[in-house]
Amino acid sequence: MLHFTATQTGLLLAPGALASAIVMVLLGKLSSKIDARFLIAMGAVGSSGVMFQLAAITPQTGIDDLFWPLVWRGAFTVLMFLPLSLAVLGPLPKQDISAGSGFYNLTRQLGGSIGIALLTTLLDRREAFHRAILLAKLSPYDPETSQRLDLLNGALQGQGIDATTAQQQALALLSQTVNTQAAVLSYADCFRVVGIGFLCSLPLLLFLGKGGAGAKAPVGH
Repeated sequence: MLHFTATQTGLLLAPGALASAIVMVLLGKLSSKIDARFLIAMGAVGSSGVMFQLAAITPQTGIDDLFWPLVWRGAFTVLMFLPLSLAVLGPLPKQDISAGSGFYNLTRQLGGSIGIALLTTLLDRREAFHRAILLAKLSPYDPETSQRLDLLNGALQGQGIDATTAQQQALALLSQTVNTQAAVLSYADCFRVVGIGFLCSLPLLLFLGKGGAGAKAPVGH
């Protein structure tokens, strides 16, 4: 939506990656002293907050609006997954660490693939839903729609475009605006779903070990 180049996108994401690195270093010193479940809960609640913050996006959302949410996302993601490895693999006997790590990574990859597939489906269906709702509100008899088309027509004809072509391009621009709004609304819906998913997963922490004192990050992480 922002028409960023690859370089601009990289610069936008770089602070979040830096935040992840800093939190990873701090966790290396603290994870053996703090209950891993507490750290995971902090990461999940924080990530949920970030998702709800991103759900407020609009077509006018810019770099300043995305900077801090992306930084916090990077920090809270590490706060979840590094202690999660400790909590899952820490209680295993040494001879079972390799097998446990392989199975843990398999479930993470499988779960991530399923999650991406579900979110992609949700995104597509919500975009179609929002587009249908927005189009239902557009009518040649609606004063605001007519005014918008007249403004677009006038602007295009002012550039030397003939009336027929200007009318067609005005309709195309209006359709593009609807598509943009529908896409933004569907992404906002997905952010909300992910945020709710983080909160709903918190009770599963009761089934995890503490990690705790003496635990070390597994080699397979």
